[in-house]
Amino acid sequence: MAPGEQVRSQGPLPLSVVLGRADDVAVTVRGQRLDVSAMTKANVARFEVK
Repeated sequence: MAPGEQVRSQGPLPLSVVLGRADDVAVTVRGQRLDVSAMTKANVARFEVK
């Protein structure tokens, strides 16, 4: 992805999300900022949107 690029996703819940370079992304779920730091290991964030 290019700097500043946005990705939107939708589908049946739960959505399983895996993000690389987690220290360099901003995540928003239902209009609220999500802090992925507690879900990150080796700079990869893994979480579910329920």
